Amino acid sequence: MIKGEWKLTHYNTMNGQIEEIGCEYENGNTIFYREMYAHDSLLLLMEPGKRKSGIAKSQKELKVVDIKIPMKAEIVLDEPNVSILDIAEYRFDDGDWQEEEEILRIDNKFRKLLKYPLRMEAYAQPWTNDREESFEHTLSLRYKIHAECNLNDIKLASELDEGARIFLDDREIPNVQTGWYTDHSIKTVLLPKISRGEHVLMVEIPYNSRVNIEAMFLLGTFSVSVFGCYQILEAAKNCIGYADITRQGYPFYGGSLTYRIPFITHGGEVIVQASMYRAPLLSLKVDGESAGYIYISPYQVNIGKLNPGKHMLEFTVQTSLLSFLTRILMPAVIPF
Repeated sequence: MIKGEWKLTHYNTMNGQIEEIGCEYENGNTIFYREMYAHDSLLLLMEPGKRKSGIAKSQKELKVVDIKIPMKAEIVLDEPNVSILDIAEYRFDDGDWQEEEEILRIDNKFRKLLKYPLRMEAYAQPWTNDREESFEHTLSLRYKIHAECNLNDIKLASELDEGARIFLDDREIPNVQTGWYTDHSIKTVLLPKISRGEHVLMVEIPYNSRVNIEAMFLLGTFSVSVFGCYQILEAAKNCIGYADITRQGYPFYGGSLTYRIPFITHGGEVIVQASMYRAPLLSLKVDGESAGYIYISPYQVNIGKLNPGKHMLEFTVQTSLLSFLTRILMPAVIPF
């Protein structure tokens, strides 16, 4: 209720539309009805006078019927799945192999041995140092890979330069760039077929004070089961439930993911609601056509009237790299 008599026009700041608002007038006050949710705002143009057209509130009650959907749905990934390689056995130059350790700690151990600046909070990025420096040392890293099935077209993504050597089960792999992952500094190299069983991936990295050792990644069509620091690569799971994807084979995945959900309607308007999710945005398609977005309260979209029969809802979870990067920067946090 607004004191005074006004003609109201709504300026919708979300979609740019302008619409007249139906009002009632009582005892010199303007009355209108509107459902408001947690993230809503209302921008009104108020002009003196009364608007004859329009009604303040629809008295029509709608019959709501739940539409059943399957408990699991087919999924489509926007990019390859990821296994993070951030714990390795290591060797300095021709020394003995040491037990597994976290990558950044390995880097600092070698730096301390060679009296290089340690990688701490105030450590300058290597590209700020333009001094020429030869490579007089080698850091070798050895990763264990456990595969429960045969894996093809697997790529190693890393910041290794062309001088690094890559070995899979003692067989040297050509260090030839095939693309990049997340940014152009993280290059990809195609690995040979990985058969079911245990494998050893080794890299030899020419080393000096300007080299930073970072985590590496396996990319491909597979799922990942994690047990503490131990990972198992398994066949890709193409059908999962509407729950935490980190526990369904995708603990490190940071790309978008689409659920393909079949449903049957008997006609009428259909509303899609998803109020329990963690992602910046959900985008919807029905039968291949864009149907809207879910990102603010009340977390629902009216997709309009559908003909009776079978339909397909494509529900895309637009994630961010936080789902991927927090596993490296803040491993104790699980945001999705």
